[in-house]
Amino acid sequence: MEHVQTKWAAVTRAAIDPALALHVDDFTAAVDDLRRPRPGPLRTVAVLGAGQGSGRSTVAALIGLAWSGWTRRRVVLLDAGGPAPAGSRSVGELLAGTGSPGRWDRLLAHPRGAPLPRAVLRTALTPDTAIPVLALPPGSAPVAPQQLEHTLQALPHRADLVVVDGPAGVGAPVLHGILRVADHLVLTARADDDAARSIEVLRDRIARTPGRDRPVGLSVVLVGGRASTARAFRAPVPTHHLRRSAALSGGRLDNLARRDLVTALRIASAAG
Repeated sequence: MEHVQTKWAAVTRAAIDPALALHVDDFTAAVDDLRRPRPGPLRTVAVLGAGQGSGRSTVAALIGLAWSGWTRRRVVLLDAGGPAPAGSRSVGELLAGTGSPGRWDRLLAHPRGAPLPRAVLRTALTPDTAIPVLALPPGSAPVAPQQLEHTLQALPHRADLVVVDGPAGVGAPVLHGILRVADHLVLTARADDDAARSIEVLRDRIARTPGRDRPVGLSVVLVGGRASTARAFRAPVPTHHLRRSAALSGGRLDNLARRDLVTALRIASAAG
């Protein structure tokens, strides 16, 4: 918790500075909503992208940071989206990681069903990220549904919220596993003229997933593009527009403008 608060000290100071009146009421309301009591055990939120460049890793990182920085919930982020494309950052790098290799395989080697010691989880986490991240080492095969299930079975006593940075598109094998276990799905797409079609493809895939025995929450995040396009988007689920800012483009999630921080808090609240 202290680590996260240190990473976000600049954001906190900017957000609560009384001299900066813009969006203060919105910020306060967003924090209050995020902190409202939520019943239930370990909760799993998955972020799925409508293709590459849809901002899914950024949104996953923001959700994790919001919950870690503004509530007492213990958050673990799973990097299940595969290698970042050229020119993009992995979720661990977005969370100020040093680029050290992931070590998720160490947790996967722990016996299934056995209590997970804190020391085992610690050695499996990617070093120096703002919040705990589990990622596979470079060159590993894509995350399999069985690995996701194994991890979620191990985490109930070590986390209150698991955020899964899922794949882009609908073809990854792990997607089936994610759709079976997630309590809430955040669908991301670029805020362009194809946004409605892109989101509909994801929603259709979700609707056709066998094996779910409970409803799943849905929300949508449109990233970048024109504000007018985002306003024109219509979906029967909560929808948010996250601007493409210099802080986001540069991977500086600790340097968000208050307006963008408010959006991030609202996205996290809708998902959690």
